[in-house]
Amino acid sequence: MKTLLAMKRFFRINEGDFLRYKRHDTIKQILSKQLKLIYLDNKVDKSEASMKVDLQSLFGLSYDEFLSFEQEAVEEALKNGANISDLDTFYKL
Repeated sequence: MKTLLAMKRFFRINEGDFLRYKRHDTIKQILSKQLKLIYLDNKVDKSEASMKVDLQSLFGLSYDEFLSFEQEAVEEALKNGANISDLDTFYKL
């Protein structure tokens, strides 16, 4: 993660640039894969919660923007029997 963040600084990638330059689909694909792995066991431990924060930071997403990318993975975990209180997220009905 430190290496990726250093690369962002080196290439002068600022918060919001990924979305501003039409990289929405690419971000969605990457986050979808990572979040599915995080939610695979229907719970989020402390290291996984830290990973989510790192992913949000890496792509320069606001909390609400990150939640919009996360909703599909949360819904899938809930369908698989997860308890919302174990997922370290806010779920919008």
